[in-house]
Amino acid sequence: MRRIVTLLTDFGTSDGYVGQMKGAILQRSGDCQLVDITHEIPPQNVGLAARALGSSWKHFPVGTVHLAVVDPGVGTDRDILAATVAGHFFVAPNNGLLSAIIEARPADEADRRIISVDVDRFFDSPTSNTFHGRDIMGPVAGMLAAGVPIAQLGEPFTGQLIELPSLVVGVDAEGVRTEVAAIDHFGNCSLATTFEFESWFATKRRVRAQLPSSTESVYLEVCRTYGQQPAGANVLLTGSQGEIEIAVVNGNAAEKFQLSVGDSVTLA
Repeated sequence: MRRIVTLLTDFGTSDGYVGQMKGAILQRSGDCQLVDITHEIPPQNVGLAARALGSSWKHFPVGTVHLAVVDPGVGTDRDILAATVAGHFFVAPNNGLLSAIIEARPADEADRRIISVDVDRFFDSPTSNTFHGRDIMGPVAGMLAAGVPIAQLGEPFTGQLIELPSLVVGVDAEGVRTEVAAIDHFGNCSLATTFEFESWFATKRRVRAQLPSSTESVYLEVCRTYGQQPAGANVLLTGSQGEIEIAVVNGNAAEKFQLSVGDSVTLA
């Protein structure tokens, strides 16, 4: 079966960067299948990239290679990692992109391995100081897709795995204090959640929200699907990515409530 390589970047599609990186992959594995997850991550936003990768990789077959390049530290001495987790392969800089995926698996699990790519060994020709996605990480993904054992790409990683800051969530008798973690194309606003938040949410039918754009509370109807409420209704529900989200039926919650990623939200 042809090996799948997924791509997730902040490159956009108006330049030639995505195409060049795909060419570098295909030079190492011309028979792989390239699948774009997204190239519209906001520039340098490692947190949103990690969330998009974390919600996407499990929907692909075992053996898929996932290449994630959102790399504000490109050209510095940060490690480039190749990892295998749960039968999938990952290639990314050590900047937090992979921390949640790797940390979710036990350290002694047989199929979990992290390699620090030996850049000097495999890439002795001139490489761009500002485009390691094309000149290093793309070729590494191609090598994995071609069947090169991950152990041959470098030495076991023994450094510190960079972790992203935890999102703020507080739950008490008064309600929930959280923040907007992501906003999708439709303007649905996913909230940072915890198990305690999800348990609190499961018992509610209507929620009062305090949003930064208004001094007055906004009421949200708790529902299971958008179609349970009329067009224009403000709702709170579990979205397709498994996160609790503020939405407007047939509308755009981010625009209506002037919400941005990182905004604080209080629910009661």
